Amino acid sequence: MGKRRLAFVCALALSCGPLPAFAQALPPLQAEPQSPTPQAQTLPAEDADTGLLRLTAEYGIRQIALAQLAMQASTNPRVVEYARQIILFHTGIHGSLSELASQKGVTLPQSPNTIASEARTSLLELNGRLSALNGMRFDEAYLDATGGDHRAFVEACERLGAAGNDFKIKAFTTSNKIKVQTQIAQASALARTVVPTAAKTAPRK
Repeated sequence: MGKRRLAFVCALALSCGPLPAFAQALPPLQAEPQSPTPQAQTLPAEDADTGLLRLTAEYGIRQIALAQLAMQASTNPRVVEYARQIILFHTGIHGSLSELASQKGVTLPQSPNTIASEARTSLLELNGRLSALNGMRFDEAYLDATGGDHRAFVEACERLGAAGNDFKIKAFTTSNKIKVQTQIAQASALARTVVPTAAKTAPRK
């Protein structure tokens, strides 16, 4: 399959339909950082609220990145559709997230080149690993990566939510967390379908 750069503007199958405007507008992930957003401190309540907003923004950018790659690389229609639904979810909540951030005076990252440097480096490395795979191995690795990111997001939401005090942000986060927990279950179920048990236990060449 060769090396694929992580591209947020990609040619999609006509059956999938066009991507939402927010996903289409995201620029390609670049190798050199461009003014990365600092990691949010999470101890005081006000910082926890800000942290929840930034956490959600960065999580959405990562998920769109992985989903865009899956829509390019996977040959499994179910994996492609799962990735498309991930993009629709995150572009769907972008407006509410931006509104909450505006009310708090918080500037959110808008592209993979402006997320926190450590997260950005991890995303580049993950993209490289996934880009070297194809077929069932790609699907397995993608679903594992996106599922792990879902779980990390839920755990961070619970930690930051306990320290925050903004009711609107907490309600927004709780709603998203419930939907993400559903996505975790969907990814796990899909992985069992696209990667048969025999293939998982077979030695890799």
